[in-house]
Amino acid sequence: MTAKRGISRGWRLMACCAALFCTGGFYIWSVFSSALVTEYGWNMAEVTAGYSLMQIVAQLTSLCIGKPLDKIDSRITYLVGGILFGSGFIVAGFATSELMLVLAYSVIAGIGNGLLYMTANTVSAKWFPDKRGLASGVTLSGAGLSPLVLAPVSQAFIENMSPSASLKVVGVIFIVILLCCFWLMKKPEEGWTPPGWKAEKAAESAASDKTAGQMLREPLFYLMFVTYVCAATSGNMVMGHASNICQNLGGFNATQAATLVGVLSVASLVGRFGLATISDKIGRIKPLFFITIVTLIMGVMASQVTGWVVIVALLLIQVAFGGSNTVMKATTDEFWGSKNAGANWSVMYLAYTISAVVGPTLASQCLESTGSYATGFMISAGIAAVGVVALIIAVLIRKKQAVSVN
Repeated sequence: MTAKRGISRGWRLMACCAALFCTGGFYIWSVFSSALVTEYGWNMAEVTAGYSLMQIVAQLTSLCIGKPLDKIDSRITYLVGGILFGSGFIVAGFATSELMLVLAYSVIAGIGNGLLYMTANTVSAKWFPDKRGLASGVTLSGAGLSPLVLAPVSQAFIENMSPSASLKVVGVIFIVILLCCFWLMKKPEEGWTPPGWKAEKAAESAASDKTAGQMLREPLFYLMFVTYVCAATSGNMVMGHASNICQNLGGFNATQAATLVGVLSVASLVGRFGLATISDKIGRIKPLFFITIVTLIMGVMASQVTGWVVIVALLLIQVAFGGSNTVMKATTDEFWGSKNAGANWSVMYLAYTISAVVGPTLASQCLESTGSYATGFMISAGIAAVGVVALIIAVLIRKKQAVSVN
């Protein structure tokens, strides 16, 4: 089935990007957490735990909605997710304790995050089976762009109002943006193909379609899963503590650190869009090797330097981190097909959630025990090395599969 006249799929892709721009708001939690701790004297470890807990809640939501999303109207999950996500920030603005804050941000907004993330990625994958890397890059670049805009804006709100009032304002902004994109978040009809896409390419794509259960029975999946965990751990460690790392290792003040959070998001944005687009041309494996090796080397570097030099290491870690999300999304669609993109990605995305728990927790523990983030970066470099090994084995298995098919 070819395309009918109507809304351009390019506009739908922009809507998916806008949705991820909003969900990327969780990356600026370090800006709010630092201000809330200063304002109310709350415990930093408990407040920053909200970042990891949101990832867990979002992942559980993704796992629950992944398979149904391939069958139901995606606008329903999008609308519910948008309202919950924005409301979570608003309710967090009324919090009077660490527990209330974390429950509002992590649970309410976390459920909304999972619904929005899976919906946007599934919609873009189904509209762009011919340009998986591009679709993944544009969609997920929204999350990378988010901190660039929202970190300094939120810091300005905090300085002119209060941390609590700022959370409420940001929540309202999210809801408005998401509602504006509602009608564009519809999946194409079953069997739809892009105009001009060669029939043999469509047949090849359909032949690769596998269910999540079939994917889970392949050793290749587990190797790619481990690679994803290891590739994203350092980046999540940085984003979970970005403002504090810039102050601790870089020696910058809170305002400068908030600006640097935005700069780091640009690096993530470059990685998300650039590496995914390149992977459409040179394949997925080479960019994945670049991602894991750069993460390894820069992790070691960040553990040994301070000042502006550490920012260079952080920037490169974020380029790799951004690319890990988009390239792995495109890889999952390519290896196991787009038909069950929602269910398959919800399973693979668990790897990212694990990294989102391990990275920030590792940073918190190292800061508490040593007073510095340096040890955390050295450990994260070791984790990245495991990812390199897992990817090498995955490549060998992939080559063996190709030989057996031929």
